[in-house]
Amino acid sequence: MDDTNENIPDKNQTSKPPPIFIQAQLNFNNFCIKINELTDSTGFDCKSSTNKLKLQTYSADSYRTVINYLKENNVSFHSYQSKELKAFRAKKIEIALISETHLVKSSTLKIYGYEIIRADHPGGTAHGGAALIISNQIEHSPLLPLRSCNIQSASITLKINSVPISIASCYFPPGISFPTPELIIFLQSLSHCYILGADFNAKHQTWSRSTNTRGRALHNLITQKHLKVLSSPSPTYWPSHANRHPDTIDFFITNLPNRFTANATNLNDPASDHTPVLLHIGAQPQMKPNRPTITPGFTNWNKFRDILSKKTILNIKLNHLPTLIVQ
Repeated sequence: MDDTNENIPDKNQTSKPPPIFIQAQLNFNNFCIKINELTDSTGFDCKSSTNKLKLQTYSADSYRTVINYLKENNVSFHSYQSKELKAFRAKKIEIALISETHLVKSSTLKIYGYEIIRADHPGGTAHGGAALIISNQIEHSPLLPLRSCNIQSASITLKINSVPISIASCYFPPGISFPTPELIIFLQSLSHCYILGADFNAKHQTWSRSTNTRGRALHNLITQKHLKVLSSPSPTYWPSHANRHPDTIDFFITNLPNRFTANATNLNDPASDHTPVLLHIGAQPQMKPNRPTITPGFTNWNKFRDILSKKTILNIKLNHLPTLIVQ
């Protein structure tokens, strides 16, 4: 079964909410009729596979209305991708910055081929936290994590186009004054050049739809330090609450030299109510040298198995030891 229902008057919108994945067994046609009643003129796109529905709305109001409807009717759904980090692998991400990890000391997080640097919340409970995930093929050095109540940061130092650069993944908890003095001290612990990606929980019209006190404080620091803001064109935060609006609070600040080109774009593969941001830098990191081996290149195991089965002599007496492999 693979049904599709499209009701999208305008597919050229630059911003859209994350998709909604529904596990419940529903009548596809009746469900689409109901969604058509709930959504506004921007329409929706609904696709059905054997085990789930994927619903894409095209406005924040439609997204909130559908989410509330599903909750009220106890429909099993989620608005994020699976725990296997689908977007992470599909986009061949070499370095991933994760904010608000909710990990504790006993939590285990492993991804084959990657090193994970964590900065869990100092309170020891499952909230806040940051992590940095980097390919084992990239030459890098982990830095000491920052675990304070105001900032949690996992960071590394590496070389990009032979330039030493620190990359930090941070989480700035809301509900308190923006920790400008602590952030200044942290920036001084990094390399001369750095990239800091975070959920800042701070709004300023430079990167958001509005300005708040925390955003004003961060903007003053950015101006003072002559930093650049690298933000995506669409919102990164998609709240389901009716009194909140989509906004951009996940972005990068950096002092990269101008010869480095950097571009931030949205990924429509959310891991929560925050959609990921992909930062592409037009440069190459220094890679680790290949490990020495006596068998360089690709091993043809089928050929090896065939030779072994054809040329190995097994019908020999125990008191006679001829050459086992015929040359």
